[in-house]
Amino acid sequence: MKYNNQIISIAIGSFDGIHIAHQTLIDKADALVIIERDGGYLTPGYKRANFTSKMCCFYHFDVIKSLTPEAFIEKLQIDFPRLETIVVGYDFAFGKEKAGNAELLQVLFDGKVEIISEVSIEGISVHSRTIKAYLREGNVAMANKLLGRSYSIEGEVVSGQGLGKKELVPTLNLNVKAYQLPLEGVYATRTKVKGEWLPSVSFLGHRVTTDDSFAVETHILEHDIGEVRGKVEIEFLDFIRPNQKFESLDALKEQILNDIEKAREIVC
Repeated sequence: MKYNNQIISIAIGSFDGIHIAHQTLIDKADALVIIERDGGYLTPGYKRANFTSKMCCFYHFDVIKSLTPEAFIEKLQIDFPRLETIVVGYDFAFGKEKAGNAELLQVLFDGKVEIISEVSIEGISVHSRTIKAYLREGNVAMANKLLGRSYSIEGEVVSGQGLGKKELVPTLNLNVKAYQLPLEGVYATRTKVKGEWLPSVSFLGHRVTTDDSFAVETHILEHDIGEVRGKVEIEFLDFIRPNQKFESLDALKEQILNDIEKAREIVC
């Protein structure tokens, strides 16, 4: 399949997160060739296109992983018949068992190969794996610095326990798939509801005080949102506290009210 006969330059990579290092590659190309895998994403699938104006062309890893470096280059030249320039990162690897690197690409491709140097923030090399590691620690502040934006996830509104509205505070419960989730706990957030970003406080993790089920839920601050259906997006601004077990619903509610006040100080 020929993606576009007009494309002269491409940038190749996973582009998971479209973080600030990715942007240096993207700025130098007409289109992105995105190597897609399954699960654990900062930006799943087509959502990468939300963070760039460039055309996004997807190769699934399972389909191309058996190609030799030579066969991979041949595929690129078939799919992009006018290809003149390939842009990659300094640590780029390709071909079966990662047999190829950026230097071999320069040998095999008869056009121009531009290799982008390492990008660092505060002495930290910017990589998707590093951002994921910070999220797993709950360090959304550093993850956001490396991303160049606030980390966000999207989910479908689902029915919850029913305890929130009756015994605690009302929340939107989300079914979230494919994303790398931050450390279990409570966060100051903004939540996009009906097309509007609203201040919120969000919890993700196992409900250890009640039924121990896993949940992603968000409480909207200062707004009456009424009934909400469909997809909702949560943007993480700061970590408030880790997940913990309480001896009673009253103790949990008291802590939630404290969490709301902390979130209000950060977001509102």
